[in-house]
Amino acid sequence: MVLHYDYRELQGNTKIPDICSSFTCCNCDLTKLPELHDSLKELFCENNNLTELQELPKLLRVLDCGSNNLTELPELPKSLRKLDCDNNNLTELPKLPKLLRELNCGSNSLTELPKLPNSLEQLLCNNNKLYELPELPTSLIKLCCGNNNIKYLSPNNCEVMKKCYEINVLNNPFSMGFTIDEDFKEYLMNL
Repeated sequence: MVLHYDYRELQGNTKIPDICSSFTCCNCDLTKLPELHDSLKELFCENNNLTELQELPKLLRVLDCGSNNLTELPELPKSLRKLDCDNNNLTELPKLPKLLRELNCGSNSLTELPKLPNSLEQLLCNNNKLYELPELPTSLIKLCCGNNNIKYLSPNNCEVMKKCYEINVLNNPFSMGFTIDEDFKEYLMNL
């Protein structure tokens, strides 16, 4: 059973009830989150003025902390399946959990990504300063890496991208030393 609480329901309390498994505090102009308990599974805190996140609950599966003023993220719980940290001021990401399936880190100032887990299905890293992509997992089905500085895609990454159902690689300087096999170039042109 998922028991959902909204920040407005706390009525001045600084701690989320222990029975709550999903907590939303979006668009609340928060600079700090209330105290989070270890059994919390979903946290939606986008569109605030957060500059940091405290230690995250060990059982957290979903974290949406997009559109804040975060410059770094804490260590991510091993249980995390979905991370949305777009529209922040991040310059790097922490080590990603092995079970992560969705990562949206677009519109930050990232110049590189950490090693991607083999479970990852969706990677949205558009509008950053990336020069290259790490090795893409074969489980990937959606990739959005447009508006970066990517000049090179490895042959392995090209093969993975051929299997994706959605790809956005627009506005990257591929013409500057970009190496690609002709079959994949034709594939991209026909998207």
